[in-house]
Amino acid sequence: MSVDSSKNTKRIVEAAIGLFREKGFRQTGVAEICEKAGLPRSSFYALFSSKEDVLGYFLKSVHQDFEKKLPEFLKAETDLERIYYLVDAFLQNTEYLGPEIARAAYIMELEGVYPYFAIFESFGDIAVTLIRNCQKNGLVGNTADAEELQQVLVDLTEAVSFDWIRTGGAFPLREQTRKELDVLLNVNRS
Repeated sequence: MSVDSSKNTKRIVEAAIGLFREKGFRQTGVAEICEKAGLPRSSFYALFSSKEDVLGYFLKSVHQDFEKKLPEFLKAETDLERIYYLVDAFLQNTEYLGPEIARAAYIMELEGVYPYFAIFESFGDIAVTLIRNCQKNGLVGNTADAEELQQVLVDLTEAVSFDWIRTGGAFPLREQTRKELDVLLNVNRS
């Protein structure tokens, strides 16, 4: 990608995400994105095929940024904190997007356009190991198979996120998810 293309991509993505957050995903058109980015439609279409494509590009970049946060993940004192770190990293992105943009991302996932949950699900093997360690150390009282618990953990996180989106962000997403995960895992806080 040339320097100009890279700069234009950044301008379009920043303009689009700003408008999506301000006006809503469905209410924002390509013409508005171009106007805010100060670029002609031809520049937009040279880089993206649709506003969904812009959102997918943004989500992919957010997922790549997660890798930069791995040192924080490794600094956590316990494996239980590392589990919550993985969950929180996904939920922070969802909260940042807000209910409407996250809804569009969910729809893109369901339609097979963009794998919104891919980053969260890609840490499955790590989460299984963390769950096993927590079970051995008595931090997690749920004795179910770690692979099954990991899948239920993903499903529960997605379900709470979906409910948060459905209700327009009516409750604190990370706090509610953590409470539900504490119950699922039967966390020992003593």
